[in-house]
Amino acid sequence: MSNRITLWQAFKSVVSSFVGVQSKENHERDAMSDENLVPIIAVGLVLAILLHVFIYLVVKIIIWQSGAS
Repeated sequence: MSNRITLWQAFKSVVSSFVGVQSKENHERDAMSDENLVPIIAVGLVLAILLHVFIYLVVKIIIWQSGAS
């Protein structure tokens, strides 16, 4: 029986880790196998890039609204 996680489980795990509320059970499941590293790293990178883009856009909008160039 494979302990490989799905992309949805990887997404939930990464979001929980970003917020700091991941359960011990999920942490142990994620760390159980090297097979789980690829989806978790991939989802983590995508979410980190999206977070940076979101923050960048929010700052640009705030600067634009304030009239500064």
